[in-house]
Amino acid sequence: MGKKPSKISLQSSEERLALHLDQTPLAVIDWDVDFRVISWNRAAETIFGYSKNEMIGEYAAKLLNPSHLTKEIDEIGKKLLKSKCSTRSSNENITKDGRTIFCEWINTTITDSMGEILGISSIVMDITESKKNKDLLRSKEDQLYAFSKALPDIALIYDIDGTYIEIISAEQSLLYLKAEKMLGKNVYNIFPKETAIQFHEIIKKTIETNTPQIYEYKLDLKGNETWFQARTSPMNQEVRGKKTMVWLAHDITKRKNAENKVQKLLQEKEGILKEVHHRIKNNMHVLSAILYMHAEKFNNPDIDTAFKDAISRIESMGLLYDKLYRSNTHIEVSVKAYLTQLIKEIISIFPNNIPIEMDLQIEDIKYNAKLLFPLGLIINEAITNIMKYAFIGRTSGKIKLTLKQDNKNILIIHDNGVGFPLNFNNESKQSYGISLITMLVNQLDGNIIMKNSEGAETTIIFPDIKHI
Repeated sequence: MGKKPSKISLQSSEERLALHLDQTPLAVIDWDVDFRVISWNRAAETIFGYSKNEMIGEYAAKLLNPSHLTKEIDEIGKKLLKSKCSTRSSNENITKDGRTIFCEWINTTITDSMGEILGISSIVMDITESKKNKDLLRSKEDQLYAFSKALPDIALIYDIDGTYIEIISAEQSLLYLKAEKMLGKNVYNIFPKETAIQFHEIIKKTIETNTPQIYEYKLDLKGNETWFQARTSPMNQEVRGKKTMVWLAHDITKRKNAENKVQKLLQEKEGILKEVHHRIKNNMHVLSAILYMHAEKFNNPDIDTAFKDAISRIESMGLLYDKLYRSNTHIEVSVKAYLTQLIKEIISIFPNNIPIEMDLQIEDIKYNAKLLFPLGLIINEAITNIMKYAFIGRTSGKIKLTLKQDNKNILIIHDNGVGFPLNFNNESKQSYGISLITMLVNQLDGNIIMKNSEGAETTIIFPDIKHI
């Protein structure tokens, strides 16, 4: 009675083992000493495509392997039968429908209690997909490495602490040290402290913000100053539990040298322009002084007026050159600053005139010299005419000047004086000043409207600066 539970337990274990062998996803195949199949489970049928009935009694080398591997399989079998050991190998196999698959084989010699070999048992796993994935990954890695070696850039992989994980460079001369001396080291162990801190900040910023960065830096490589532009990107990969990023460094030394050369040429050009403006301004001052000296020789109001008009026009241009000389670009000038000073200087030419109230509404915009020359002369002529003729018999006067941009430039000059004379629009009746203004407005490709409106009002509309 005591042995019955053991028999039942043994029987139950054998049934469970049989079920396990039948349901496992691994092929379990038993062979006799001649390498003929004596057992073939369901997984073997699935992997190789042969049913159990088709395989019992058949030779493995004949049915499972391509002909060129037959000798290799025989050698594995002889080794197993001779040494009573286990072997493990990856083989190329052929299925019933002619497909080539790759399988991992674990073969074990089966012996009885006397040590006699009864056969061989094999456990087989289909690794076709796994092998394809590994081959694909290896191919991608090979391609990436080939591209990296072909590109003129240095490819570096850092962890968040600034340790070198990988270094790929076709130009070893662009590395601060030899690659083998940098791998596994930290930036603080390689570069001067200031450079290492800057590098580490870029590395941390890339990883912590998960955002690519662009960074320019220079290194002293064997006595040569070399400039690099780094482009960084975070990686979805950790090494020894630390986040990583990739750093691509491109040699931009030639570009930097060219930029420095261009910058030097620009500075020289600016210096020359500055000197030209300065000399022209001084020459105009000399010319004005000569005209003043000549004007004092004549006791004639008409001659005195003519000299003052000429001096006013010269000083208008001289003031512009002074503004260009003092500006940063020597090309553009603030209209508000230029015209405000210009109008004050024009009025100062008439020291014995009545008090004048000025209302200047000038937008703070910038014009280039090509536009400012004619504009300054127009305003010079207009204000000079007002000062000479508008306030005759008056004890005070008011001049309002408006300049604004609204798609086009609009200049309005108004005084509260006696207004324009009759028939002033008749070309034969126009003064030299009005004729000069009309000519300059045409030069600006603009239009002019002159009318009486509680005094005299001149409106000039001309295109935006970019059209001039």
